[in-house]
Amino acid sequence: MGLPYDPSSGERMSQYKCSIFRATLSFRESASGPPHLLRGIHFVDDNPTEVNGYYTCNYGERDETEVPRNQPVTVFLDFESRIPGTASAEWFVGSNTKPPPGQQRVIIIIGGQPNGTFTLSDGQPRANVNFEMVYGPIPEPQKKP
Repeated sequence: MGLPYDPSSGERMSQYKCSIFRATLSFRESASGPPHLLRGIHFVDDNPTEVNGYYTCNYGERDETEVPRNQPVTVFLDFESRIPGTASAEWFVGSNTKPPPGQQRVIIIIGGQPNGTFTLSDGQPRANVNFEMVYGPIPEPQKKP
């Protein structure tokens, strides 16, 4: 699906491959309460790896004590809103660098924990959720009643 930055430019651009995504963790303090968002998620690897045509980006919580133990936590991954065009613009290098007409880049969960939800404990302080970027239909705008 291409890369958002041209690695042949001579600049050290590898860290930007993952900066186009925004990871967010949330949890509910009570079953009926609103979600509490954790804002300390950051990209933790300055050199994302490529395996079988996929780039691997690793993210983590800046303050791991902020992530609650023994209660469900949900991770979301979306495109960074401060970088325009990440879902639909043509990227610089690679194959299929522009979504087909009527489609855009979308992020889906492909492995790890179902629905991006996991529970950490002292015995299991880490979790993996795997996402993949694919092309999918552009959502129809919601019609006003």
